[in-house]
Amino acid sequence: MIRLFKWLATLVIGVILGGVLLLLFGIDGITRTLVERQTSKALGVPVSLESSSIKFFDERVDLGQLTVANPEGFAETPFFLRFDTATADLALRDLTQSHIELEKLLLETVEIHLDRADGRSNYRVILDNLDAYQEERGDGGDRTFLIREVVIRDIRVSARLLPFGGNLTRRDLVIDEIVLENVGSGEEAAGLGHIAAVITTAILSAVLQQGSDLFPSDLTEDLGKGLGELGGILQAAEDVIRGIGEIFQRGESPD
Repeated sequence: MIRLFKWLATLVIGVILGGVLLLLFGIDGITRTLVERQTSKALGVPVSLESSSIKFFDERVDLGQLTVANPEGFAETPFFLRFDTATADLALRDLTQSHIELEKLLLETVEIHLDRADGRSNYRVILDNLDAYQEERGDGGDRTFLIREVVIRDIRVSARLLPFGGNLTRRDLVIDEIVLENVGSGEEAAGLGHIAAVITTAILSAVLQQGSDLFPSDLTEDLGKGLGELGGILQAAEDVIRGIGEIFQRGESPD
């Protein structure tokens, strides 16, 4: 009887440990799938996340290279937007909650490609997708988020320009930092898709503000019009922008 009891206890402990290991090693894949699916739903284009690593003992999650693809018809630029790294404070207990509050999200080395082709622009397609998304009102997920501070560093903007009768040129703008606060604090619960929509809108708003005297007027007018049509998401983005850092590089070069 004692031997049977020991065998059953060992079996139970093994099952528990196996479940914990499955959680530890499987949660990264679940996180990656969740981020890709809900962000893609908001932006209306494929989104890929290279890696996700939850550091339980450090209470941190590291995301590696999130890439937002270009809409169809814009093959001359590699993608619309890419974050090289993202880091956020995340405790194991947070994963069991339906509402997650993060103290800080750090996004570093951001690349944005503004492209126009055949009378269309990739940024307007993305903004139109965000407008359609907010009309649906819902991420389709069961978790909501509030991020106390979002710090976006080293934003590199490249605009591909093809003037009528002129040579193809590229104009580059680099903004050192954008700081947002209380992202997801509106009246409606904010899923990951809404968080992605607000961050993307805030970045494009900063690009419009800081690049108004660098980019051609037709580009800034088009971008401004697209942002203006967002309504609620634009208001949410404007409400959370605490500061936009200095421009430390701008210029023009042949493509």
